[in-house]
Amino acid sequence: MFLFSLAFSLIFICFNLVSLVSCTSNRNLTSQIHAEMDEKYPPSTYPEWLDLDPQGLELIYPTRVKENEKLWISFRLFDLLKDSNIEKACQYLLATTSITSPSKSLNLNLFKSGAHFVSLNNYFVLNEQLFCSELTTKNLNDVTMPIPFSNIENRLFKESIAKLNYKKGVLTNDLSLRILNGIELANLEKNRIEKLNFYKALSIDANKSTDPALKNLFNSAFQKEFPQFLPLENSNRISIAQDLIKDREFKQAKAHLDYLIQLPSLEKENVFKTYKILFRIEKSTQDKSSQEKVLNLWWKWLQTSQKKKEITVVQYNNWFSELLVLRARWYWTEGNPEKAIQLLTRFEKNLTDPAKKEELYYTLARIYEEKKNYDLSKKFFEKSFHVANLKNQFFEKTLWSLAWLEYKNKNYLAAQNQLELLLSKIKNNSDSKYLYWLARCYSLQGKKESYISTINLLRIKEPLSFYTLLTFRDEKEPLNLLPRHTKNEKTENLNEVLKNILSPEDLINMRWHLSFKQTSVIKEWAQIVFELDKSHYLTSLILYARAGMHSNLINSINQLSSEQKNDLLTKNPEFLFPKPYGGFVTEYSAKRNILPSLVYSIMRQESAFDPYARSSVDALGLLQLMPAMGKKIAREEGIPFNRDFDLFKEETNIALGTKELSRLLQSNENKYIPTIAGYNASSAAFQGWIKSRYRSDVVEFIEEIPYEETKTYIKLILRNMIFYDRLYFKDQNFLFPEYLLSL
Repeated sequence: MFLFSLAFSLIFICFNLVSLVSCTSNRNLTSQIHAEMDEKYPPSTYPEWLDLDPQGLELIYPTRVKENEKLWISFRLFDLLKDSNIEKACQYLLATTSITSPSKSLNLNLFKSGAHFVSLNNYFVLNEQLFCSELTTKNLNDVTMPIPFSNIENRLFKESIAKLNYKKGVLTNDLSLRILNGIELANLEKNRIEKLNFYKALSIDANKSTDPALKNLFNSAFQKEFPQFLPLENSNRISIAQDLIKDREFKQAKAHLDYLIQLPSLEKENVFKTYKILFRIEKSTQDKSSQEKVLNLWWKWLQTSQKKKEITVVQYNNWFSELLVLRARWYWTEGNPEKAIQLLTRFEKNLTDPAKKEELYYTLARIYEEKKNYDLSKKFFEKSFHVANLKNQFFEKTLWSLAWLEYKNKNYLAAQNQLELLLSKIKNNSDSKYLYWLARCYSLQGKKESYISTINLLRIKEPLSFYTLLTFRDEKEPLNLLPRHTKNEKTENLNEVLKNILSPEDLINMRWHLSFKQTSVIKEWAQIVFELDKSHYLTSLILYARAGMHSNLINSINQLSSEQKNDLLTKNPEFLFPKPYGGFVTEYSAKRNILPSLVYSIMRQESAFDPYARSSVDALGLLQLMPAMGKKIAREEGIPFNRDFDLFKEETNIALGTKELSRLLQSNENKYIPTIAGYNASSAAFQGWIKSRYRSDVVEFIEEIPYEETKTYIKLILRNMIFYDRLYFKDQNFLFPEYLLSL
């Protein structure tokens, strides 16, 4: 028995030893596979290396032994040096292709998935031929990629491919190659001046071409982008004028439009359109007397045309109602409400379309509300509601205005009923204002349970709302800081998300492009990923953020559901409140002694961080400055400013915009609401609201501001500032900052 037990024990020990050796062997093999795969990806330390300048990268380059580290540093050095030291840059670029050659372990040459593949080596060779090869007509035919471009590569690398083909066209004097790729490059250019210069250079080639189809293609593209270069015909003058407005050539644009108005043969639709464009020009130039002159001439033309029966009844009714309300609103905003009331009441019976009547009654009600004639105001709001259509834009505004009138008159139950009716009718996710004031109505009536449930619903539905922040103020609850991720954490989060949508091969390639910060490539990846699976919204947001496409990022976020916004706020708040141009913002906010959170907040709201943003009234750039103001500040500050479109330069715009914000803060004794209102509308307008609409409750006063745009703007900027503080500028939880609401 003893011998049997001993034998069994020996067998058991031997079996376990074999298993141990086998397991150890498997673990070693697994570790080896993981190590090899890790080297296929960008090095984990690259987020820290992105902050290094060329000198810093060159210092660490010799110390790297892993091939993925050498590869990353080599291409990054090429990218940083190519504009200042092309010879040295190309030495580093050539190192990348040797690292990824087929004989090396880090062979990233080809990953196939059906007809789609992406070759990182193709991208390196493309850059080599574009920047580092002395192409001549002799060796041009030898310019090939290691493998042909796939469909997906033609999308990802389209800008670089177009540049290379244009370069080939120059060397071979191939007009077709130059023109086709030149048009592609011109259309990728955001700067209008550079775009025009490119087209003008291409026009020389187009004039040389003997191919009618090619010439037509160029002329069509050029004239679509710049109609002012169309042959001068009466049929083209409106397009030409609108194009001249883009260049702020208002005098020339007006000359074309004034000429058109004098033409008896001009179609009446185009006359009406011409007056509308003329009025827009005067709004852009902020010339009040000229605005009134255009409105009067426009009105006179319409009445004369109707008397002479030169226009149809339908045309007259549509145009008359549009112009009537436009004129009334203009007189009202220019401080002449009596003239506005006179116009609207005199011609009320002329309107037959219920939608037009709805707007007319709504406008009258707003004017009487401002005059504190609440009985007449309520009467016209109710008339607007009775002719309203649920689909019309004034339906919701009218119901809200009726509720607000009752609230101001302390009829809290009536206000509650109106708000509950409104919430039952609209059924959308943009109801935070109505929920907040409904909660206030409940609170003022002592309905504690309804109050608590309503603010909890508001916090769940609209986590990003200004009104949600106000509930923390009302309850004296601290606002929590938002989680900030390190660069490594952001990269890990991105990798986890991308694993759900991309093949392992595509994931490797995308991660390399992301690590290199190749904006044009990442933009295309963002579109491709979105096309693959629209449900993976976070993936597109991450890519938009990495590509610096902040307007796409913020517009996409605005379309998310409350649940998605809540999730984003919890996990990736940096996407909601990015802070690009950090160097300029830090420098000029410190120089002007203003909060960087204010600068970021206004920039986010004004332009969504698009340096080429342009408003309907011709405010330009990141902080949306009017050219006249920009020119004045530049002169005072000694900042170079040669033309209006210098406001599209990031540093210039931030330098000038922060100066204007500083001036407004000083003149308003560091009070934010009048400063923000003055930036959006004007300080004079704000002082007028203080006189006519002041309420001791500052939140109620904000709601009283008659300019819908300015009222919304104030709430969004204050909201943004608090979120930027929660994310970047505070180190502990804090109560709602009361200084933001000081009047």
